[in-house]
Amino acid sequence: KKSKAIKLLGGTTRSAAEALGVTFQAVSKWPDPLPQRISDRVLGAHARAKEKSDRAKTAAYSMKLGHSMYPSTWPDG
Repeated sequence: KKSKAIKLLGGTTRSAAEALGVTFQAVSKWPDPLPQRISDRVLGAHARAKEKSDRAKTAAYSMKLGHSMYPSTWPDG
C-alpha cells in the first residue's frame, strides 16, 4: 500500500523520494496499490537505511567504549 511504503521511508513523500532518488512528485503519482517493481525498490531502500543506521549505532557504541572499528588504529598486541 502506498501509505505504508511512504511511512517506511520516513513518513513524507519528500523523505520517500530522497530515499529512492526520485522527485517527490514521482512519489505522489504512485498508484495504490503499488506495482511490484516499486514495492521492491521501497523494501530495498528501507533495508539499506536500516543497515546504515545499525552500522552507525555500532560505531557510536564502540567509540563510547574507547574502541575503534578500524583495525589499523588498534594498538599492536
